Amino acid sequence: MKDIFLVHDYITPYGELENGLNFDYFYSYIEKDFNKYHDIIADLQKKYYDGVSVWIGQGTISYAVKEELSTYDVFANNHKTDGVYLYPISPFGGASCAFGINHSLHQNRSFFFFIPEKTKYLIRTLENFYLFINYSNEGTLDTNFFEVIYKDAEEFNIPFEKIIFCISDYDIKMSFDAWYQGYKNRPDVSSNISKIKILYHTWSLRDKAKEFKKILNNEATVFNHNKNKCTVVTKEEVTDKIVRQKRFLMLNRRLRPHRLYSILLCSHLNLLNEFYISYDLNNMEVFELEKSMYTTDHLKNEFPFELVEEEYKKLKMTAPVSTLDFKNLQDVWGFNFEDKRIYQQSYIHITSETNFFENGGYFSEKTWKPIGHLQPFIFLGPANGLKEIKKLGFKTFSPFIDESYDEERNNAKRFKMIINEIERLAKLPLEEIHNWYHSIFEDILIYNQELFIQYENDDLMKNFFTKNLFEVLDVNT
Repeated sequence: MKDIFLVHDYITPYGELENGLNFDYFYSYIEKDFNKYHDIIADLQKKYYDGVSVWIGQGTISYAVKEELSTYDVFANNHKTDGVYLYPISPFGGASCAFGINHSLHQNRSFFFFIPEKTKYLIRTLENFYLFINYSNEGTLDTNFFEVIYKDAEEFNIPFEKIIFCISDYDIKMSFDAWYQGYKNRPDVSSNISKIKILYHTWSLRDKAKEFKKILNNEATVFNHNKNKCTVVTKEEVTDKIVRQKRFLMLNRRLRPHRLYSILLCSHLNLLNEFYISYDLNNMEVFELEKSMYTTDHLKNEFPFELVEEEYKKLKMTAPVSTLDFKNLQDVWGFNFEDKRIYQQSYIHITSETNFFENGGYFSEKTWKPIGHLQPFIFLGPANGLKEIKKLGFKTFSPFIDESYDEERNNAKRFKMIINEIERLAKLPLEEIHNWYHSIFEDILIYNQELFIQYENDDLMKNFFTKNLFEVLDVNT
């Protein structure tokens, strides 16, 4: 199999700098002695923009990389290969910043403006050298990104076929093809455009599997300075002698619309007493209940807005906060916050993924948590999520759980199907759910957990990434 090399413009004593950064701010790096992580971000936030975020994208593909090089190594012919050179661009400062859509560090210019001319020359002329836009830690797609890529690539004479856009969105090819079809037919668009290369990569599976394996091996885990004592359900701890207290488990931090709606509708149906559930209506960071948004973009006519609005007022007055394993939901992260007890006391996980109404088929760490804790689940996320999960080898839970919702592309209809299925399961005798759980324990739940842990293997993930990359490049490996 051909090798993959990452190429950087600047390599410092602390390692490579991110490509495509605004040159105007390099002196911040010099002042901080090129210590580019938290110190640099704090410095940039203080000086320029308090919304700066940091994500060093190479971590999601590091296991597939043979070596990291400088453009000097390539340009001066010090390094020759029949493999592939990737010049990575990460959304440093936030995606809208990197693409120049919003204000902040790039001053409304995209990363294209900050790629040195010598590097643009390599992209244009070297057959196996590609501009690699590495957005693989995210799955929410803003099609304005494509608009920027095409506009600026044309301005700087970057061949479209030398650009790879990588994202953790299993619907990305469909979304891009739909956008491209409309874009190429616009009267202001050149007739000689061609498609960029689109790559889907599920980063979270490997990272979450590594964490679970460490926990199962009683190794310490740390994420973002958090050093919680984490626990995971093991097969030896599960017994059919004890009936669990709740049918459902649903964990919510940020109350994105689909999470809020599901909480409110289950409350309206008097189902919340069947849940272990976490939420905080006092910290609705992302969403506020607005009729215009609800009726236009979300549930439309499937559920009356007045019903949801009334339930919201009622719940905010009677039970505005519900916490389980961790009391301060604002401090909870997707990694290094695992407590097996809530899984041992419930049967079916309601996996409220990051996206539902948004554009992007994304698996965050939330998808893998019930699999790792030996729980069946209902996927409260984008259409075809279960289909993609099964492609990775996992088993799901039909016919006991009606999973026909997964095929429904209409978001409002899919949401209603999920709520109806939760309501149906809530009416079953608890003993029936208990017996079903243990009937699938060996063949599905243990199988899924064991397969999940296997995905921590870097060689396995390297093969996945490399195979998909070379298929996109149409390269014979």
